[in-house]
Amino acid sequence: MLHKEYIAKQLKDKKFKKAYDIESEIARLSVEIQQARIKLRLSQADLARQAKLTQQQVSAIEKGSNVTLKTLLQIGKVLGLKIEFQ
Repeated sequence: MLHKEYIAKQLKDKKFKKAYDIESEIARLSVEIQQARIKLRLSQADLARQAKLTQQQVSAIEKGSNVTLKTLLQIGKVLGLKIEFQ
């Protein structure tokens, strides 16, 4: 069974789909944050200083680790990203 087929089968399970959708959104946000940082030519350390975080926190966020809303908003403000929830 191919990976795509396996995922399609698993997505029929509501519990799996809910967890999958959450992880997909975290991954999307992580990539968006990293791309915005790179576009602004900021290092992780630069972003961390401006957002009053550690470089390790920025690295973890870009890898998709859980983050508090406060931290997400701090990063969004520095990067000029509008953080919205639907």
